[in-house]
Amino acid sequence: MHKITRLTLVLSLLLTPKLSLWAGEIEYADRGSYWEGVRAQPANSFGVELLSAIAVVGPSSEDFPAALTLRFFLGAPGSVAITVREVNNRHYYWLDQVQSQGWRQYEWNEFTWPSKGVLQPLNFQNHLDPIRIYDLGVVVRLGPLEPSFEEHVAPAFIHAAGQSFPKIAAYVFTFKVAKTVSTPRCLVVDEASGKTVYSQPLARLQPGVPFACTWPFNAAPTGTYRLAVLSTADEAMVDQLAGRLTGEGDQPAEKSPREEVETKTPTPDIEPEPAIVTVRFHHLSQ
Repeated sequence: MHKITRLTLVLSLLLTPKLSLWAGEIEYADRGSYWEGVRAQPANSFGVELLSAIAVVGPSSEDFPAALTLRFFLGAPGSVAITVREVNNRHYYWLDQVQSQGWRQYEWNEFTWPSKGVLQPLNFQNHLDPIRIYDLGVVVRLGPLEPSFEEHVAPAFIHAAGQSFPKIAAYVFTFKVAKTVSTPRCLVVDEASGKTVYSQPLARLQPGVPFACTWPFNAAPTGTYRLAVLSTADEAMVDQLAGRLTGEGDQPAEKSPREEVETKTPTPDIEPEPAIVTVRFHHLSQ
């Protein structure tokens, strides 16, 4: 018993200085061409927040690689703002303010960063509950560069650096809401044809709990699409909103769907408006 106690004490003394040193090193700070570290999450003033817009490429490894690569197709001109964060915020990991890597329009672009600076020591401190690749959410905004009810993004996929170019199987858009939404629906509309290519009711949404809209695009043609999260199950209303998504294009509408749609009087804990967020993105068929 005394031997076990002494061993525990020795290990504690050996590890404490290292943990204390890392505590300062993993704080959110300038890492050269990007900022990364542990930080308090910025406050969100919107009813719906986009946490991640990624392309799914298959199962991720349980082991954390020495470096990670973020890859995205830039299908439209404009500025690029990258944010990498935990979808389920457990350790307050955050990466953003990525300087331009010479982003190329109409081509695949990459951003690679080492895990030894923050992610590996953070996982060492939290070895019983480490961060895995699939825990990370990514948003590559093309404008506006801040969270908005109308997002424009480039879906990205994240993988171990040096991995061969994988085939994309689906897109996953992850959000969270500020208030309860009782009858939500996920919708994907093709801008070119104006047709709804995907429509799926979702389970009741709870405040602050992440939820995902997954679009297995199958043989969808290359083009620009809009994904929307609606707080209505009324089919006629969904069709009306789908038409507005493609009718607006890049020009601002006189009124947003949030202002136009009439809803029934809700119970106090339910979102009182039709709470819509739209995400515009470019799909490249493979």
